[in-house]
Amino acid sequence: KKLETHPYTTKCITSGCISGGGDLLCQYIVYKRKQKSSLSSSSSFFRPDWYRTGRFGILGFALVAPVVHLWYGALMTRFPGTSITTTLKRTFVDQAVFAPIFLPTFMTNLMLLEGKRTTEEIIPELKRFYPDALVSNWALWIPAMLINFRFVPSKYQVLYSNMVGFVWNTYLSWKTQDAGKEVNEEEEELNKKE
Repeated sequence: KKLETHPYTTKCITSGCISGGGDLLCQYIVYKRKQKSSLSSSSSFFRPDWYRTGRFGILGFALVAPVVHLWYGALMTRFPGTSITTTLKRTFVDQAVFAPIFLPTFMTNLMLLEGKRTTEEIIPELKRFYPDALVSNWALWIPAMLINFRFVPSKYQVLYSNMVGFVWNTYLSWKTQDAGKEVNEEEEELNKKE
């Protein structure tokens, strides 16, 4: 009901919760994986990084939902209807134009919230993680957007995207946080051997 009376606010709150929840799930999966591989420290309790989760929540609330809300509105205006041709056009434009721009926008904003302020800190991270993240984006989002644009009523499309986004945010959290730590640890080990 709130989606009909307060669609923008509802989408922002939902997106913030889902983005934060995806990060929290990522942290838990990494914790359990480390616990199984006996790389875990002395702590036997899961202690999430609430600041990290908060950063993802803020981005979901203040960046993802507003931008996607406006973007889907523009797509629906430019390509009205749900025919197969329209769905293919809308998906193509979404993934060929929007995704390659929005993904580094999200990643850059995340790094800014982490305290990275210079291009010397941000650009190498983008170069390292963006190509894989974009390919993974297409693998998940192209089929998801075909379903979204073909079968989901327009007022629910952002919410549908948020549900798929829960899976995506779990991956993106891992890619931008935990995978980065793993890569840095591997690089440090290689440097020690040289």
